Amino acid sequence: MSDKAYFWLALLLALSLSASVSAQLHTDEHAQAHQRDAALQWEGSPDGIAYSEFNHHLAAVFVLLMGLSELVAAFALRSLAWIRFLLPAAMLAAGGYLLGWSDHDAWPIGSLSFAQTFIADDLEIQQHKLYALLFLSVGTVEALRWLGKISGPAGAWPLSVLAIVGGLLLFAHEHGDHPAAHSIAMNHMIMGTIAIAAGFGIRWLIQLTVSRSMPLKAVYWASAMAVLLTSATALAANWPFNNRRHYFIANDYVENLLSTIEPNGLLLTQDWQVVSPMFYAQEEERRRPDVKVVDINLLRRSWYFDYLRHAYPSLIERSREKIDTYLEDLKEWEHDPGAFARSQPLTQKISVAFSEMVRSIVTNEIRFAPVYITNELLAANQTNSYLTQWIPQTYQLVPQGLIFNLATDQSFHDSPDPHLQTRGLADGTARFEKDDVVNLKVLPTYTSMLVNRGRYFALFNQHERAIIAFKEALTLDPNLVAAREGLAQSTAKLPSP
Repeated sequence: MSDKAYFWLALLLALSLSASVSAQLHTDEHAQAHQRDAALQWEGSPDGIAYSEFNHHLAAVFVLLMGLSELVAAFALRSLAWIRFLLPAAMLAAGGYLLGWSDHDAWPIGSLSFAQTFIADDLEIQQHKLYALLFLSVGTVEALRWLGKISGPAGAWPLSVLAIVGGLLLFAHEHGDHPAAHSIAMNHMIMGTIAIAAGFGIRWLIQLTVSRSMPLKAVYWASAMAVLLTSATALAANWPFNNRRHYFIANDYVENLLSTIEPNGLLLTQDWQVVSPMFYAQEEERRRPDVKVVDINLLRRSWYFDYLRHAYPSLIERSREKIDTYLEDLKEWEHDPGAFARSQPLTQKISVAFSEMVRSIVTNEIRFAPVYITNELLAANQTNSYLTQWIPQTYQLVPQGLIFNLATDQSFHDSPDPHLQTRGLADGTARFEKDDVVNLKVLPTYTSMLVNRGRYFALFNQHERAIIAFKEALTLDPNLVAAREGLAQSTAKLPSP
């Protein structure tokens, strides 16, 4: 076996391993981030998430095919020599696919023109297209080599250059304002390091072993151990974060929410960490189909109303007038968003229609069953500023479990202790990175709602119950300042023994 064969055997095996593992990790991180802004970006829709997953999985398949081709060449398996064509075929297919379908918004399938795609400020799209051009160029050279049109060293170096340049580009590959950007960058660094090391170092190592007349069998074992060591290192590093044996957080989140909501209740939210698992629980597991869950963000997409008509026809019917008025404006905006961006009256019109529709839904539904909201709806922002003002001005916010019940009066409303299930959330049985959605959104929801419950009891001078709520919050986050302050204040107001 030649040193070139060893070189490409090690290179392609390593890259195949890292690409396939990283593709799955990358997909999970993309899904989490895209869900964050589901109403504002196509990528957050179910179609967008599926599109991203397909692209990453397909990329892993192409790399594995390249690795299979080089394995056959490295072991000189004449009976499978025809598989050698997989290398140029996979490269050309990967390059063609990336050039056409790497980004949904880019040329030639998206709204961006050719010039905007290749010259505009979106570095991520430009890098994807550059990878496509590299694949097409080197794939063409490899195809010519396979056909016997090119021979000698001149035809061998492009593939080495592709590995090195591709590895360097991975260090600069960006994903903008991404909550998992650190994890993605680490995955890119691993793949880039392997590619660059293979291009500059592995060839020298193989030449060294060959020059010392190392037995062929020993070389096989050394290559196998190197691959196994790489696999074991990646597995050990990622296992604590990807082991889901004790991952009950999504299930418990749904159960804690549903246990609070009364029959036929309406839950308004803009938190995808609520909407996504709740949708699965209701549609797939058929749990509490009586509960109506409406994502405020998705109300800004006309296709969402088709789902609402199917899932909650009575809700749509009770507010049909306001919904139809808003839908008319929404479809105009979807057809020509630029017209609204340029016109303040149009923007004001659709904003008012949206607010009146949500107000109609709340006031009509609360006549039939309780209405609940998640706490992030109260956070001031430009998108839902009307709701953050209108809801607390109109209704009393009664903390119940992980949500607020909208009460039409200002008297005290009691609620049983929530008995929240928090398996894996803060007990150490599962580990999460700092930028994981569990640490960024889920855990703060639990702690903030426990603090709100404590404050509600303290407002009505029920300090014993307030203390219990504050202590439960501190159990989940011992450093939570709001819980410590509330605990101290309620403790000070207890009657002296």
